[in-house]
Amino acid sequence: TYCSDPQLTRADDFAKKLRQVLQKLWDVVVSPIMEHLLPTLPAKSRIWWCQTSHLCALPLHAAGIYSGDVREAAHDRCVSSYTPNLAVLLEAKRRRATSSGSAQPSILAVSQPETPGQPAIPSTRVEVQKLVDMTSNVSWFNGPSATRGAVLEQMKHHSWIHLACHGVQSPERFTDSAFMLHDGPLRLSDIMAQSFEHTQL
Repeated sequence: TYCSDPQLTRADDFAKKLRQVLQKLWDVVVSPIMEHLLPTLPAKSRIWWCQTSHLCALPLHAAGIYSGDVREAAHDRCVSSYTPNLAVLLEAKRRRATSSGSAQPSILAVSQPETPGQPAIPSTRVEVQKLVDMTSNVSWFNGPSATRGAVLEQMKHHSWIHLACHGVQSPERFTDSAFMLHDGPLRLSDIMAQSFEHTQL
């Protein structure tokens, strides 16, 4: 159909291109890996993605087919996590195996439905609410309460972190990549400068 609003036309074009990229990721990368792994894994297993080079800029967890009659996506079949390298993953598993106690992990959840200077993503509230509905051990920072300082400080006290917000990548200097919080970007360099004993991002 003809659309006279150029903003809507651009949004439709972007959505179409995004669906094409996610389907290509599904066809070429994610689906073949899952077809190889899933016969030996239970449903909704956790898969750790260790990406390299330009693949680091692509959302493997969102890969899938989102148009047509057949709809299938990575998040329907597994829980995706990322690790920068295998050494980090092995160290995290070693710490987990040697940590004492069996207390339920505490979760820091951040939602940014209306970040200044960014497009609105109101569904982040719904996303975190679903997390809260699943477990009672969640500290939720929403909107203006999710400042860089507050989130960095709370990261020290929680074992898991869930960020529902915009993110930006810096291909030239990866440590400038950031999560967009209410008062500005929380850069990877800010996070890396901290010491977190039991945190998973």
